[in-house]
Amino acid sequence: MTSRRFIVPLMLAVCPAFSQTVFMGHHIGESASQFFAAEPGLESRVDSCRVSEPKPMTAEQIHALSKQDAYALGQQVFATVLSSPDTKYRVKWKRPPNRDELEDLAKQGMPIVIDKRMPDVTSLCHSLLSLATSASSSPVVIQSLPNSRPRPIIWHFRNAALFQMDIDFHGADFGEVVRDLSAKTDTHPNENKEVDTPNLYGATLRVYRRATWLTPELYALLEDDEGTVDGQMHLSVISRAAYDTWAKAHAKKGSLD
Repeated sequence: MTSRRFIVPLMLAVCPAFSQTVFMGHHIGESASQFFAAEPGLESRVDSCRVSEPKPMTAEQIHALSKQDAYALGQQVFATVLSSPDTKYRVKWKRPPNRDELEDLAKQGMPIVIDKRMPDVTSLCHSLLSLATSASSSPVVIQSLPNSRPRPIIWHFRNAALFQMDIDFHGADFGEVVRDLSAKTDTHPNENKEVDTPNLYGATLRVYRRATWLTPELYALLEDDEGTVDGQMHLSVISRAAYDTWAKAHAKKGSLD
């Protein structure tokens, strides 16, 4: 009996949990609530997005539309709903619906809306509301607000959990970013460097550099292409589980396999 008391503590001591590596306030696997807590500027947009979300139109409202608005609405409905093979609404035509047909679709229960917001606002609101209100398995992509951070970031969510981060750097030093990432992950990177020499016509020297980090928690890939304007450096971070799944699917078979 005495020896069994130490089995769990011993296993915990042998297999300690790894710490979460934070990149610009976020870590892989964080929840939607943790994300919004670290992004108050985006969290404050959720309520305004709910208010500005257009409401489904009634048949009477569609009937009162101008000819131009009815035509544009028919194009929108056809492109987003009726062209899908999974649509559940009864249609007998393979073209955008006219006003009368739109009224009939509204009576069937189809949510028909006119969204007059700018496309970037609509896209952001749809992503924020999807992340804030559900744990759908469908991916949700959210981009950092302009001028809200020193680096543009794209966050990828699935099941309301962050599974990938993409960060773009412009004018940053490759070596400095490598050192910072190495310190954060406590892991030495696997680096390579490719140099294209100038040709006889004096073309600009092009340098491509790449570094990767692999830890029990994550996989990170940093790429730097000095051949683009200002140079362009990109960092992608995913979970170790996602990396292992990808590596297994893309593993090359040996000659004896």
